[in-house]
Amino acid sequence: MGETNRAPETVTRVTSSVYPPSLSAPQHPLLAGRLSRVCLLILLTGTALADEASIRIKDGAGKDKVLANCISCHSIDYIPMNSVFLDRSGWTATVNKMVKAFGAPIKDEDIPQIVDYLSRYYGKG
Repeated sequence: MGETNRAPETVTRVTSSVYPPSLSAPQHPLLAGRLSRVCLLILLTGTALADEASIRIKDGAGKDKVLANCISCHSIDYIPMNSVFLDRSGWTATVNKMVKAFGAPIKDEDIPQIVDYLSRYYGKG
């Protein structure tokens, strides 16, 4: 049986316009996986460096309410960081904003104790 003459197949390389010529996409799935692992490692390292155990707030009446309520939404370092800016009315407004605008699950009866603690120990002098 004879061979038929066929035109040679041509292969056209399609280039992606997503990556500029100076950068190229990872060509192998293992490289893409390696990149993902590196990104994850960077994120985990940053989380480990932000260790809450090293941040302590002052002892006093209301500290338990602050710890029970505030750190469920944000880092405890928010308190000393903002203490240079906030007096009693500032802390009152901040706690109310957390409850009303951000939906912090703080009981109404705990708010005065939290504000008293923050004002007494972290209020702008």
